[in-house]
Amino acid sequence: MARATLRQRISDLEIQLSPAARYRDLAVQLVVFDRIDGKLTEIERSNIVGGVWDKWLHRYTGEKPTEVHEISVSPKQIKIIRAVLKRDTKVLLHCGRGFGKTQVAAICLLLASLIFTGGFGMVLGPTHDKTRLLWDRITGALPTETFLAPRGTKIAIKELHFLTGFRVRFVTGDSEGSVRGPDNDIVIVDERQGVKQRVVGAAELTMRRPSGVHLLQMGTPDLASEFADEYRAYRDYDPDSVEESARIAHIVDGSTSYDNPFIPHRVFRAAKKRDRRFYDQEVMGLWVVLGERVYYDFTRETHVRKWTAMDKRRDITRDVLDDRFGERAEWLIGVDYNVSPMIAYACKILSDRVDGTLFVRDEIVIERDATSEKLGLELIRRGYRPDNSLICDDASGQYSKGGQSQSAMLVNLGYTVVHNTRNPYVKDRVASVNAKIKTAEGRISMHVAPRCKLLIEAQERQRLDKNGKPDKTEGQDHPNDALGYPIYQVWPVTITDAWYESKAA
Repeated sequence: MARATLRQRISDLEIQLSPAARYRDLAVQLVVFDRIDGKLTEIERSNIVGGVWDKWLHRYTGEKPTEVHEISVSPKQIKIIRAVLKRDTKVLLHCGRGFGKTQVAAICLLLASLIFTGGFGMVLGPTHDKTRLLWDRITGALPTETFLAPRGTKIAIKELHFLTGFRVRFVTGDSEGSVRGPDNDIVIVDERQGVKQRVVGAAELTMRRPSGVHLLQMGTPDLASEFADEYRAYRDYDPDSVEESARIAHIVDGSTSYDNPFIPHRVFRAAKKRDRRFYDQEVMGLWVVLGERVYYDFTRETHVRKWTAMDKRRDITRDVLDDRFGERAEWLIGVDYNVSPMIAYACKILSDRVDGTLFVRDEIVIERDATSEKLGLELIRRGYRPDNSLICDDASGQYSKGGQSQSAMLVNLGYTVVHNTRNPYVKDRVASVNAKIKTAEGRISMHVAPRCKLLIEAQERQRLDKNGKPDKTEGQDHPNDALGYPIYQVWPVTITDAWYESKAA
């Protein structure tokens, strides 16, 4: 403790005696770019925020800075940033992936550190993992060497300490107690669709400093979350319903992925190959209302038909499975392990000049006391043998509470079984199936034989529950799950930033 105090005193003395150590240019100017005629073009420069900082007296000197840190932003981004930093303003941003909301958050925090010197800010995420990811992204976007205090990145406690004395805490919004702490000048909520309203309400109560209320809620539109309720409240807010002294501006901004001029638009257009819900929600940033059906574009008229001689000539199953798994199998089999019934689907892949059309040819059902061994024997009886079939199954089948696992039984019969260490997220598997049913461009790349009666019924009847997730109480989940595993293995759709980051690289 004594050594630390001595080091601090020496540091303070150096700051007093050395102008180079005492004064620091802490200034930011936003440079606005837009894509005009296909080229990035500067269209505006903001006023300079900050100035020359006196590290001894902890205040600006009033002199003009010689070095100004420039940050490139889009027209929509600067509009949101200005709104957030305006006194007594709440901003709700629902946007497409790739819009740059993390950069917006980082810039808001940086400018807040220059405006609300000695103040506090808070960044709220839905889970520990997502809060940690947000920490990594924001710290990566900030010019930390210039604006943070020495050793200002407190990784263990997820705090940023700026030279102006401004501090930012990163917390996980799992309860109201997690947001307790000092009063804040600014609060940023990321992935708002995953944070409970009561936690956000508790965070809002922490903004009791003289600077007023500065709240930014960001997220992807999800009608099944409380974020949608908050959106409606912001949209319908009537300032005349409260006293003038208590009025707070409520601003809603819906931005699309195309509003980011720094990523080529071809990247976002590629998302049209995904399903309609994915494109409208994840790219266009829309609150999509597609009814209660999980597989909303499936219809008997469009997707159910018989196998034809032309289909046989288009069969590329061996080539696709060889390229994807190193197995030249004639049949792709999807399996869901359920005791009653246990279901499998025998599928073919047809050439279509894009990435292959799935044709579900056969439905195999074991009604009672089912085991994968019984299923495997039935597959063999129908001609789907270990030497001509590849199985994509439920990842839970690799585990056993005693005796052989379900996957092991199929392997013992000679089958090649493919699965990940864990099942894909439900929303990713559902999005993968919906993308085969119909893409946002309107392309259909899945057909089902009329004999697959349980699958057809499940596709038509499975609904979303009150939490917006596929209902599992009526039994329609098992056929759809059995179909979803092979589709996700061959044509995965992941509802993350990965789809555009890989293409932008």
